[in-house]
Amino acid sequence: MISAESQAAQILENLKELILEARLEESEARWRQGDLLLSAWEAGCFTDEQAREYLGDCAYSDSASRNYARELMRTADAFPDSEDRRLDASFSAHREAAKWATLSQPPKSAPKLIETVLEAAQDAENAAAIEAGRRPRAIYVPTVPMIQKYAPRIGEAD
Repeated sequence: MISAESQAAQILENLKELILEARLEESEARWRQGDLLLSAWEAGCFTDEQAREYLGDCAYSDSASRNYARELMRTADAFPDSEDRRLDASFSAHREAAKWATLSQPPKSAPKLIETVLEAAQDAENAAAIEAGRRPRAIYVPTVPMIQKYAPRIGEAD
């Protein structure tokens, strides 16, 4: 017979897997939306304003859809090859990298920016860990705060 604690642990593990799966599906849906909107826009099917209107019709709030279409398209454009899209990073992290890549002077490749941010973060965070007597981490996943913290420094170093 399975104990109540064991059952609860199994339920929580299943829940965690389902939530992670849903997050991955959400990210994939954003990439699909961006790819579709970008393809239609590049083909001259509609303007930015029409894209925002379309997203508004697809149940996004008006205020969100004003910039959301542009963000989806900018992110898809910055990462046109699916091989450049990191599975361990959220769509939001990719969106932030796309933003910083276009802001940097000269503009950078967003996939290269993510890799450079990861290297800078790993170097800085591991140096701080060693200095504090902690063990350095082996794996870093790009996050929005990480990109916001290290991308401006990369632009200054060029």
